[in-house]
Amino acid sequence: MKPLFTLHAGEYLTGCEIERQFGSKVNLWVPVKDEGIDILVTDRDNKRMVSLQVKYSRDFARIARDNHKRKQLRSVGWWTFKRSKIQKSKADFWVLLTYDGFGKESDFIIIPPRVLLSIYDKTNRKKEIIQSYVCITLDRKIAFEGRDLSNDQLNDIIDGRKNPNIRDLKKYLSNWSLIVKGLRIR
Repeated sequence: MKPLFTLHAGEYLTGCEIERQFGSKVNLWVPVKDEGIDILVTDRDNKRMVSLQVKYSRDFARIARDNHKRKQLRSVGWWTFKRSKIQKSKADFWVLLTYDGFGKESDFIIIPPRVLLSIYDKTNRKKEIIQSYVCITLDRKIAFEGRDLSNDQLNDIIDGRKNPNIRDLKKYLSNWSLIVKGLRIR
């Protein structure tokens, strides 16, 4: 029998984390048809909603070539996006999720799609296909988009010698308050 719908690992992990963060204050909904929204989060009364597009990546930090980076990074996600999908996204937020299968830990970047696209624009990635790396340090004090940086530039950011500036994702790292604000819950 063919399943009516499927839930991928990233959607499942995101849903579990939302339940952990908010408990009975929210309801989670999974659309049957893929229209660019993976999870709908509503307040308890289903009056307000926030829509999420979930993008999942396994963690690549363990296979980083440079030993220094491997020791300093908690997670590295790698995604291939289509510019047009980000531009046309109906979701309020994209959730970029990395999952470390060994430690069974996840990191979540919760970001409006227009902000994500502006980071790519500011880093001169204007083609239709966008390769993206999101790096998060062990202490979770630094989160940044790291595609096309040299090893020296990566090490400078990881070691705190340089600010990632336009690549900075720290304020979106596990920032569940964005969902709280959208739903107006406490």
